Amino acid sequence: MQSREYFYAVELKRYVVLYFLLGVVEHEFRARVPIALSDAAFTLGKLDWWEALPQTPQNVRSIKRAIEKNGDSAFGFEQKLPFSFWRFIFVGENYLTLWSDYLQGIFPSLERPLEKRSYDQICNRIYRAYELRNKVAHYEIMALQKFENEKRQLLWLINAMGGPSA
Repeated sequence: MQSREYFYAVELKRYVVLYFLLGVVEHEFRARVPIALSDAAFTLGKLDWWEALPQTPQNVRSIKRAIEKNGDSAFGFEQKLPFSFWRFIFVGENYLTLWSDYLQGIFPSLERPLEKRSYDQICNRIYRAYELRNKVAHYEIMALQKFENEKRQLLWLINAMGGPSA
């Protein structure tokens, strides 16, 4: 009985750590991306940060749902956007349109933020965080066998952002 309780305690600790770190990553995206894209929107002559994004069906749908969940208000609706929304901002095709001028500033601790390699590294880490988020959310215990590596990946991403904001 002792070993089963120990197993559950260890697994719970792992989940808590990963869940917390994923929460930090998502919180930082919600805080930083709208600010960075506000500059892009202004440059493009748009009013709102989300208008600077590619108007893909997925982006439009996510924004519409988030505004609806937010009582049909655009004020603060980014709190209602799913993790997948943030993940799809950081895809290869946005390197020239969003990364170089706007989004790279979200990651002030990158050594060479304007290099394509740095962008690819960020995209890869965000994708891995997205996959991990789904594993944690769906209690895929067996899929979380590389805890130290998963924790290290999330900490790398948080550190690339310069740590959590206040």
